[in-house]
This record gives sequence, C-alpha cells and structure tokens, in this order.
Amino acid sequence: MNSIETILSMIETKAIDGGLKSGSNIYRADHGIEGEVMKLTEIQREEIKQKYEGRCAYCGCVLGDKWHADHLKAVVRDLVTGKPEKPENDVIENLMPACTACNHNKRSMSLEAWRDLLAHYRDVQVIRDCPQIRHLMRFGLVEFIQKPVIFYFEQVK
Repeated sequence: MNSIETILSMIETKAIDGGLKSGSNIYRADHGIEGEVMKLTEIQREEIKQKYEGRCAYCGCVLGDKWHADHLKAVVRDLVTGKPEKPENDVIENLMPACTACNHNKRSMSLEAWRDLLAHYRDVQVIRDCPQIRHLMRFGLVEFIQKPVIFYFEQVK
C-alpha cells in the first residue's frame, strides 16, 4: 500500500458510519421500497463487498469495516414524503460496494453525470479553487493527466 492509499485508508476508517448498523445481523441499504428500508443480511452484505474482491467498485480502494452498499442506478427519494421515486432500482442486483467517500460524492447521480463531475474537478474546479495547486503547478510539481474517468468495476469486468 503506497502512502496515498494509507492516508485514504486512515481517513476512511474514521468516516461516519453512513447508516450501516455494525454488529447487527441486518444492515440497511441507502434507500427502501415504498418508504421502507431494504434490509441486507450479513451474508448478502458480504456478497456485495466481495463483488470486486473487497474493493470499492468505483475507485478500487480496499474496503474496511465502514463501507456502503450503493445503488448503481439511484433510488431517488422525494424530499417531502421520503418515498422513493424509482423503487424499481432498490434491488440487490443494483447494489455496488462503495467506500464512503465515493458513495457520498456520487450521491444520486448517474454514472455518466458523476464521471463528468470528476472530470470537472480535475479540469476546472481544483485549479480554479485551490491556490496551493496553482502554486505547485508553477513549480512543475503537480501535473493533471487528461484521460477518461474509468471506474474500477469497468476495468476488472
């Protein structure tokens, strides 16, 4: 594990639980059908985690104890009623293992919208909003690679 992976791992282990009940036989996914929460057994949860050998489906980092079962196709909840707008997406086949950082950043976006957002971070936002990055760029210490955003699960099919 390189130093960046070590730092990310340390951050992830201190992350907020994100609604998953540890030490229980039942875990909840992010959204539920008809306002109810889809419940996952420990076995189902482990099967989801192992879908990509215990790695985040999106960034590929090794998942620790704090990870999320993310809906690949979002189950968007109505902000007033709390009921899902797309309950047909609340199925186990639509769940992907995700680190907390990826799940929180993806939110309810489609993969293509999230891919575009990540490219925007790289191409516009970080350079525009971070004077330290701009300074490091002047010294040639930071270089941005213009390549397509490809998620881990797309690479290991």
